[in-house]
Amino acid sequence: MIRKRPVALLIVALTMLNGCDNVSTEDDPGSVADLCQNIFELCISPILQGPIGAASVSCASSSCHTSGGSGGAFVLLQNPVTPSDFAFNFNSAQAFVNPTSVSQSKLLAEPLVGDSGAPSVGPHGGGDIFNSTAATCYQEMLQWAQTPNGSCGAGCAVLPAGGPMAADLAACAP
Repeated sequence: MIRKRPVALLIVALTMLNGCDNVSTEDDPGSVADLCQNIFELCISPILQGPIGAASVSCASSSCHTSGGSGGAFVLLQNPVTPSDFAFNFNSAQAFVNPTSVSQSKLLAEPLVGDSGAPSVGPHGGGDIFNSTAATCYQEMLQWAQTPNGSCGAGCAVLPAGGPMAADLAACAP
């Protein structure tokens, strides 16, 4: 049985990106991060899919970073289940990591309170997500963004090794 949903969503996302004049990921398009997909699936995907701290929505809510949401070029599939769903979200997140200046990556800098003073990123339309760079989920995302593929571990760097639980995500902001 052929699954058409991921392919159709990918086509919609690419069509949307093609129609936007101001879409960009990182400032250096020749520099692409090559990160660990298994750590993304175990540790980062739950952060992007679940409500963080006191927020009632996730990054992947229908009004934010999904196809048709207001989140710009960073597009996620809600509730990924299949390997192709996870691969889509992994590739989307990885595209917003700047391997030459990880802390200035849009994936990390935009959700910070006051955008961490990073002049290269615009304000996060969804408001501030992380109170500081000390926030647990921020630290987990930073560790993932700094770990090249091939140096992958078996578990999360900051959150519980088996992956974050709802209580871990609720306490992600200090």
